[in-house]
Amino acid sequence: MNEGDYAVDTNAITTHPAWTSLLDHTNDTSRLYLIANGAGSTVPLWQQTVNVQPGFTYNFSAWVADMCCGNVPSLNGLFPPSFRFNVTDGLNTTTVANFGMPLNNAGVWQQFSGSYANFSATSLVLTITNQNVVAGGNDLGVDDISFNVTGSVPEPSAWAMMLAGFGLVGFGMRRRGTAIVAA
Repeated sequence: MNEGDYAVDTNAITTHPAWTSLLDHTNDTSRLYLIANGAGSTVPLWQQTVNVQPGFTYNFSAWVADMCCGNVPSLNGLFPPSFRFNVTDGLNTTTVANFGMPLNNAGVWQQFSGSYANFSATSLVLTITNQNVVAGGNDLGVDDISFNVTGSVPEPSAWAMMLAGFGLVGFGMRRRGTAIVAA
């Protein structure tokens, strides 16, 4: 498997003989996951357009594992993968999370996530981008990518009312006199 290539399989070792033998994050022998051989440049590992509703906050998460190099101890953990979760609303791209895998942690699934407040878009492009440009050892598995509504985004008028309320409370506290008690 060449740098920049990927596969969808049940175990990384069946894709590349130097990689760690690892099932999906639930340890199910029948479940598939994305297995990527890190490229020597920052390229998208995964990308998808999703329909959304304006005014909601979304959580973007995935399970990720360093795949290199259970069968090549000299490479194991030297150049762990790092990646970025981005959301593009048609005009702007927002990074919702940056993650680097710990050194010497090959074959261990970790869940990563970040949140995005969507004010007006009706569709978003979600991207996971490789950030490690070292070709050897920068190999990873990605499992169970999700993008879920976690709450509503307050309307601008609600923010204005809340700030005005805080201002009035602060003004009232400043105007309140202090009593002097004589002994």
